[in-house]
This record gives sequence, C-alpha cells and structure tokens, in this order.
Amino acid sequence: MKQRTRSRILSGVVAILGAMLLIFITSDPTFSRASGKASSPLSSIEKSTLISSSKKECPVTIPVLQDCASGLCPQVYSASYPGSGAELFRAVIEAISGLTSSEVYSKNKNLNQHFLIKTHGPLLEHWANKLEVEPKQAVYLIRNPLWSLPSYFNFEYEQKNKLPDHSAQAPEEKWLEWRDKNFSTKFKQWQEHVDYWASHKEPDDMFIISYEDLTAYETGPLWTHRVGRFLESKTGVSMAQANRVGCLWNTVVKGGKSKKRGTKTYTPNFSAEQLDEMERVLQELQQEHGRKFQTLQETLEGYIKSVQERRQNNVKPETNHNGTVRSAPPRSSR
Repeated sequence: MKQRTRSRILSGVVAILGAMLLIFITSDPTFSRASGKASSPLSSIEKSTLISSSKKECPVTIPVLQDCASGLCPQVYSASYPGSGAELFRAVIEAISGLTSSEVYSKNKNLNQHFLIKTHGPLLEHWANKLEVEPKQAVYLIRNPLWSLPSYFNFEYEQKNKLPDHSAQAPEEKWLEWRDKNFSTKFKQWQEHVDYWASHKEPDDMFIISYEDLTAYETGPLWTHRVGRFLESKTGVSMAQANRVGCLWNTVVKGGKSKKRGTKTYTPNFSAEQLDEMERVLQELQQEHGRKFQTLQETLEGYIKSVQERRQNNVKPETNHNGTVRSAPPRSSR
C-alpha cells in the first residue's frame, strides 16, 4: 500500500516537473514557436548576460568572406518584402557571425561563398542571379505593412531624387499621392509575398522574425540570439556567444552603426477603406498559415491590433493627395 502511494506521489511530481519544464521551454525566446522544437534553451545566467550586455556597445569586426573548402557554402535565404529592414538584418547577422552576407542582386562573383543570401523573391526576379544550389532553408523577416509600405515608398523617393538611403522622409503630399495610386498593387504584393514563403517552406526550414521584435530593446537581443542559433544549426557557421550578442545587437541596431532615417515630420497615414483592407487580409493570412507557423500567427495578431488602433486614432478627415477630403464608404462588416 505504501509502495503504491509512493509511486503515485512520484508520478505526480514527475508530471508537475514535466509541465513546468514545458512552460519554461516554450516561454523561452530560443524556443521555436514555428516548429515546436527547442534549440538549447538559454540558462538563466545566459539570459541575464544577454540582456545586461545589450545595454552596452562593443566593437564590431569587419566581416570576412567565408572560406568553404568545396567552394560552395551551405546557404540560407534572408527573405523579406522591400521596406522590411533587410539591410539592417544583414548587418546584425554579419556582426554576430563575423562573415559577409550577399544578395541575389549582387554582381559579386563569390556569391556562392556567402552563408546568408538576401532576396525579395519572388519580387524583382528580373534582377536576380541564380544560385548554383537553391537554399532549402530561409529566415523570413516580416514587417507591419503600416510601416513597410511607407518605407518602400521612401526608398523609391530617395532613389528617384538621388538622395542617400535613409537620409530623409519624403514630403507628406508625395506620400499621399503615392499611396492613392499604389496602395492596392503594393499591398497585394505584400500579401502574396507572405503567402508565397509560408506556402513554400516547412516550419523546420524557415525561421520567422519580425522587424518589430528585431529592433525593440525588450526583444531584439533575445531574438537575435535565437535566429543566430537557427543559422548555426543549418549552416555550421559559429555565432557569437550570449555575452557578446547583446552588445553587438545594441551597437548595430541602436548605436552609431545603424542607419538612421532623417527627421520624421509626420506619420504616414492610410484611408479608412485601406485600413479595412489591411485588417481583412491580415486575418486571411492568419487563418491560412497561423497553425503552421505560430510565430506568424502571433505576429499577424499584433499587426491586426495595430491596424485597429490606427483606425481609432484617425480622428481628422482623410484627404487625397490633392488636399480634398476623402469620402469614405461605410465600413464593411467582413
């Protein structure tokens, strides 16, 4: 009788400890919410070191070309829609790896000797070079369309006016003109881009990270460490230890190494019907791919809330680019 009682108590303790361990792992930023697999969860000491080091800056070494004995390195795509922070992400990964990255649009003959390859595919394919071996794995960088679309527009404005990248915010009237002419096309591209990568990759082969998580003080260092571990597992490239990742992230993202856009004089706004369209599409993407990629599910949920908040804050009348008041139709019940 005593033996049975002890066995039941022991089984209960084991079950409780197992549940606590599961909660600890899944709440850890190194836990892959996309695939449900953990990649060596951080210890409490490593977490503390990572967070504390992110308050400092440290020297970033000049990245070097990877030396591959076969001449062809294991590669991973860095995929994103234009205006999502791809160059900043590359700078972060180069800092924690010490190696150069490249892009499919580069004329560099050593394209196959880079472990990380930026692409906006399937967009801009007419400018892209073909790799000898198509990478199976990818990191997908996603950004809230409330900000990625204006960022894409601003890039086009700088290119058209021969301005340095990230040097100035385009005039608001230019943004409104571009928005009214291009919103439907550009936002459709954004939707199709997310859908393409979520449909063509399996959770074990694609790491999803949001621009918002990458750049925020509260999450950036931890997510940088986590994406570094993913890349390390897929390419064999050694990444910086936790006690260096935080300060490297801070130096690149928040310090002098980051590319700061010129002074912003306004928040790029969207019409009521455009915000309605955004919310509808975000919900569709969430329903289509949320179960497959939990990180995408949670990210899109945050984007939906931000669109709803933006709609509530749109208290002044919406105007067209010519200054006339836009007459918005009644909100759809969809």
